[in-house]
Amino acid sequence: MTPFSEFVAARGTSLLRLAYLSCGSADDAEDVLRIVPTGTLPDHPAPPSSGVELRQILVDGLRRLPARQRAVLVLRYWEDLTETQTAAVMGCSVGTVKSQSSKALARLRVLIGDELVEGVTADA
Repeated sequence: MTPFSEFVAARGTSLLRLAYLSCGSADDAEDVLRIVPTGTLPDHPAPPSSGVELRQILVDGLRRLPARQRAVLVLRYWEDLTETQTAAVMGCSVGTVKSQSSKALARLRVLIGDELVEGVTADA
């Protein structure tokens, strides 16, 4: 198995989740990721999810954002990247990341409510 295949096998679930949040569609996420079947399960099971309802509300809200705003929020708060790292991944300036993040959070507050957005960004 190649190092890349090993990486995908070990992080497949997280990568699929990130692709889903970025694309907004399970089919598109699977197309983007192209998981390589390994025939073996990872050594460690994924941690149990808490707040399933909150997660679904958040995902639904993220889907309703423009792609660039959704990408900024996923990278900043889901993947826990810094503003500088997010700017590098997106190929834009730190200022653009800040403004897109601010606009996205404001829109998300309208879509799903202030309390839910504050809870998500505080956990990040």
